[in-house]
Amino acid sequence: MDNTCSKEEFIRDYAAQIQNKSASLFIGSGLSRAAGYIDWKGLLKEVAEDIGLNVEKEQDLISLAEYYVNARRNRVKINTAISQFFGKEIEPTETHFLLASLPITSYWTTNYDKLLERTFSKLNLSYSFLTNDSSLSKYINGKGIVLHKLHGDVDLPQEAVITKIDYDEFAFNNEIILSKLKGEMCSNTFLFLGYSFSDTDINHILTRIRLFYKGNPVRTHYCIQEKIKRNVNDKGKYETDEELEYRKRKQQHHITNLLTYGIQTVLVDNYEVEIPQLLKRIREIVYKKNVFISGSCEDNDSGIELYNQYAKTISTWLITNNYKIYSGYGRNIGAAVVAGVHDGCQVTKRHAIKQFNEQIFVYPFPYKSINDENERKQIYTELRCNTISKTRIVLIINGTKKLKRKNVVADGVIEEFNIANDNNCLIIPIAVTGGAAEKIWEIMKNSDTAYTSSQEFNTLKFGVNFEEVYRAVRTIIENFA
Repeated sequence: MDNTCSKEEFIRDYAAQIQNKSASLFIGSGLSRAAGYIDWKGLLKEVAEDIGLNVEKEQDLISLAEYYVNARRNRVKINTAISQFFGKEIEPTETHFLLASLPITSYWTTNYDKLLERTFSKLNLSYSFLTNDSSLSKYINGKGIVLHKLHGDVDLPQEAVITKIDYDEFAFNNEIILSKLKGEMCSNTFLFLGYSFSDTDINHILTRIRLFYKGNPVRTHYCIQEKIKRNVNDKGKYETDEELEYRKRKQQHHITNLLTYGIQTVLVDNYEVEIPQLLKRIREIVYKKNVFISGSCEDNDSGIELYNQYAKTISTWLITNNYKIYSGYGRNIGAAVVAGVHDGCQVTKRHAIKQFNEQIFVYPFPYKSINDENERKQIYTELRCNTISKTRIVLIINGTKKLKRKNVVADGVIEEFNIANDNNCLIIPIAVTGGAAEKIWEIMKNSDTAYTSSQEFNTLKFGVNFEEVYRAVRTIIENFA
């Protein structure tokens, strides 16, 4: 009997939970291994050899670590291994960046490494992390990301949870943070990534959860596992049909067992390939009504009033129709966008006035704080990538800047177009405003797609008046939705 969850159902439901701000993530060692870190067997290989055991023959690695400590009366070698192997500065994977691009603020992990922290820092995301009950006293609840590192951190290897006694004592000494996890599993939908059914560390966590639920989980959670494939040994010999079928049956039993924790399993053929694909599809749904407005113009441009009219009018319409706006606050255009959002927030629907700071997200560039040109370009690119990754629609108005007393196409707007194009966004260049918008329209027109051949797209270039072009923009957006 197949007890798995389809990819479509998972994508639809988890995206909805993210939009409702009721989604959490639980990250396991599989994501760290994909980045280049070793697994538990690699970590404990020498430790096992030192006490006459073979790590490949051991299933309970928590007990293996306990055997070593009992035999040596200390855990110095284990601490050194944690520092050595997980202290390496390995780059985050695409999956890490995709996860961080989603509006999820609660992360839980049993990993010791700094991959998640490194990802947040690269994306300029604020975060705090908790490891035990004592760390809760230093935590100030806010809107940033909270990373719960249940088994400790590489910076404090002596406190890492790795032996059986560590697990038992953690559960006894950290009731508050475990209660926080249990409570969150009642209020939020979790996605477990990077765990296999043989992971001993997650099995300890799940046991605590099942005891709390008493067999009656109140939320649906998800985990993603790779389908069982035929193994090949180090001599190139394939396992037998009987061995393969046995492992498949075992996986199915594990999938059924996970249902008692409220965890639905999604099976994929290739973990490293399909996880990013699934996350991208979730992101598309979550950010479908997020619009990035790109563009700028100089004070001496004769069309400035028209450009600002487009920016303000379209922004007002977007807000009143439940879209959210992202902006780099380009010269003049940015101010018009803000004015339009303000007007849109004043339009009451069912007697509710929208909060301005919940409808627009402004990411101005730090023009005066960076002197090095290469560093400036890098930071600007990172800001653009981070901002556009949270949107699905990109609107481009004019896009010019002053260079040697002459107005020229803004290369920054061209870069934003390229980023949006790579992210498969709907791009709407209002070519009648000239500048980068017109250049981008010409580039897109050459692609000869159904969209670029439409009447509405042509109107962006050849519309005879404001109302005609404005209607075309609205139609394009409404058709996309």
